[in-house]
Amino acid sequence: GLTSSREIVAFRRDAGELKLQYTVPLHGAPTGMVLTHDGQLLLAATGDSVTAVDVAALTSGNDHPPVYTIDGDQFGGTIYVNVTRDDAYLFVANERGGTITVVNLKQARASGFKSSGIVGNIPAGEAPIAVTLSPDDKRLYSTSEGASGHLAAGGARCDTEAPGEIEVIDVARSEQDPGHSVLSLVPGGCEPVRLVLSEDGATAYVTARGEDKVL
Repeated sequence: GLTSSREIVAFRRDAGELKLQYTVPLHGAPTGMVLTHDGQLLLAATGDSVTAVDVAALTSGNDHPPVYTIDGDQFGGTIYVNVTRDDAYLFVANERGGTITVVNLKQARASGFKSSGIVGNIPAGEAPIAVTLSPDDKRLYSTSEGASGHLAAGGARCDTEAPGEIEVIDVARSEQDPGHSVLSLVPGGCEPVRLVLSEDGATAYVTARGEDKVL
């Protein structure tokens, strides 16, 4: 994704080299992106919306593939996205809104994106970024650059940035009742941003940007 020019570019592999194939203009600047597991759609956070690009059309030679937009009042500075392994639900981190929006992606796709499929919002701290799913899709982990509640005062000691947090979320519950799906809050160091899991899902690695460390 090219944030400054509001485009997504597609490359093809040719004799071991990447060559530019297509450029797809978008209505907003793309940031975090994810492919659906069926390989049919590329989903990108685009400001106050999510944009879906028809990858099947693009890779079959269509240089003007269908582009769909998921809009909703629940969005606020969309920054990162992730999708469950069955492609049924999409999670969208709202950096400005302090929430994570849950989207019934299966419903949105079935309607040709005429329906947003938005279920609701999961509460988070200030500036949530990561939306990382456990290997079994039972848990969702998010980072918030600024902690909420008791962690805001009793978290990490940070020289320049606020202490942050990690939200542990019940995925099944979030699909039905997102407002009550947060299981626990964990200290995340100073201004945590990215989060990846080990292959077995037992360890989370978090970039604490405010202290230049990986926790």
